[in-house]
Amino acid sequence: MGWVGTFGVHPDWQGQGIGRRLLTEAVSHLKASGCTIIGLETMPDSPYNLGFYTGFGFRPIFPTLILEKKVPETVEGSALVSFHRAPGEIGFATVTQISQSVLSGLDYAPEAKSAVEHGWGETLLIGQPEPWSTAIVRTVPKREGSVQSTAEVSALAVQPESRPQLAMAIRALEAFVCERGLQRVRLATNSADWEALRHLRGLGFKVVRLSQRMVLHGQDYCPTGVDLSPWAM
Repeated sequence: MGWVGTFGVHPDWQGQGIGRRLLTEAVSHLKASGCTIIGLETMPDSPYNLGFYTGFGFRPIFPTLILEKKVPETVEGSALVSFHRAPGEIGFATVTQISQSVLSGLDYAPEAKSAVEHGWGETLLIGQPEPWSTAIVRTVPKREGSVQSTAEVSALAVQPESRPQLAMAIRALEAFVCERGLQRVRLATNSADWEALRHLRGLGFKVVRLSQRMVLHGQDYCPTGVDLSPWAM
């Protein structure tokens, strides 16, 4: 799976075909990398963006919902499931194993390694005695000089056989957020996974934003496991 993340052209240079050239190169790179699903997300209230991407061949599909929840000071039931930081290559291999159980070829290990290398977040392995879920969580602000009060989940995956334990994975995530002294947790889910979305709403998550998911190559999917992640970087 490959997607186009942050994408923009300075207003003074728009209308000269630069965006189309950038997007063409980005898609060519993803295809050459072996991606079987190529997509992006954009603001659904922007006619310009939707017109630009549909003109390139991207088709709108199920939107992504951005959900947020205020984390209580004490998390009930967090003791029922453990979490620990991914320790080196062994931990990253576990991240790969869990994410590929959700979708063949899917691998969140590179993102987990990026969090460690650049210091923007942490990777959790959830479950005992063997981890059955992983979460990559941004714990520092995206913008310099701002204060981080919300933990942003870059990806959360749950193995298919452990899908009924999504609530336990969320409790472990909330326990981690409390430990870090943050107040809120934010995550994203493909609205095609109605079961997971309904479950998250039942756990107290509220919809705070909508992002339009679009696909150029391949098909959108609803995994047998749980895959909570935005396609946008």
